Amino acid sequence: MVTTLGSQLSLQLTALVLRVADPTPEPEDVKAGWPALGLFLLLVGFVIFLFFSLVKRLRNVETARKTGVYGDAPETVGTPGDPGADPAVDSARERGGDSSGEHGDAPPTPRA
Repeated sequence: MVTTLGSQLSLQLTALVLRVADPTPEPEDVKAGWPALGLFLLLVGFVIFLFFSLVKRLRNVETARKTGVYGDAPETVGTPGDPGADPAVDSARERGGDSSGEHGDAPPTPRA
């Protein structure tokens, strides 16, 4: 019984000390201010930048996939045998490289 009474008294005393030591501000005293708005707008701008960067990277990946960088056969737009059908094959022929779409054992690293 003594320990229960002592623990109850200790809890009430702690609550009283916390209430006196850390008063709650009035609602009219609390405001975010201009620095918080600036930080919020900066974060919104950063998220928008990340979104557009992601879209750009996804377009690069799709273009690389279509040209056969990842080991798949390159997609062709025209009929087979049409020299203007695949720009990747045409550019490889101009450089004197392999125009078959096969790039050896290890896939090359995509260019940024």
